[in-house]
Amino acid sequence: MRKILISLLTIALIGGLAGGSLFAYFSDTEISDNIVFSAGTIQITLDGDIGAPVHGTVALDWKPCQTGYLVYTITNTGKNSADVWKHIYDIRCEDGWTSDAEQGEPEDNDIDKAILFGMWIENSGDYHDFVPGVDKMLVDENEGFTVDAVECKFIYLAELAPAASINIVQTFHIKANTTNWAQGDLMTFNEEFVAQQTSNPSPPGEELPGHGKP
Repeated sequence: MRKILISLLTIALIGGLAGGSLFAYFSDTEISDNIVFSAGTIQITLDGDIGAPVHGTVALDWKPCQTGYLVYTITNTGKNSADVWKHIYDIRCEDGWTSDAEQGEPEDNDIDKAILFGMWIENSGDYHDFVPGVDKMLVDENEGFTVDAVECKFIYLAELAPAASINIVQTFHIKANTTNWAQGDLMTFNEEFVAQQTSNPSPPGEELPGHGKP
């Protein structure tokens, strides 16, 4: 019993010393307040050129063997690098007006099947000619993709750093063998440009074969 009482007394004394602040330690305290975690931003802007609308539809009014051009400037206005993709969607073809020359021709207004599609990144300043070694080809019209074949197929454009811009030239070349059935026909469509974080390895939708992110 005496041993137990001595042990209890010892514990009590140590507790009393601690409570009386007889022990001291060096210390320092720093406070960090107003901590904010800010998510990065992914944002692009789109500007049209050569009379091309940024929003709305485009009507084709050229002839076989001729090429029409759509030029856009895409700028990364966000705070993070972004992969940029695009696709054409909601293609609508209609007769427009019918000429006498169409008599006896097949009743067809699917002019999107008669237009070859091409696209490149323009660096030379000449929006009507691709300059090898300066411009970067994205879709060569010699690959044979028609407009209807690229509908709803995402094509990878580039990785854009913050504040960086690229000029995108799209070409629409009516095939030389297009006959009178296409006279007066109209094609309208929409385009979507999508920016997503560079760590995402997947396209934002179905990809045009052979034209994804390297």
